Amino acid sequence: MLSGFDFVPQDTKFIVVMGGQTLASLAQPFLLGSPTKLAALWFGADERTTANMVASLSKSVTLLYKERLETFNDSFVFLNVALFSF
Repeated sequence: MLSGFDFVPQDTKFIVVMGGQTLASLAQPFLLGSPTKLAALWFGADERTTANMVASLSKSVTLLYKERLETFNDSFVFLNVALFSF
């Protein structure tokens, strides 16, 4: 997203994009494992399966909501990227 702005020089856009991809790839294991950790810490043994399912599905539902909102109004695109990209 940052490389799309005009204040980023043309010759450094690739470096900015690769830096963002690197940060995202480093954060991915922590984000993908968070529903299981949440369920293990906060819920009892009989509730962990349901809590893990709801937390895992929330990622997909959030992405679906983001895509639907973008199709209705293009002015929300920047807001969606800022709020729902993780």
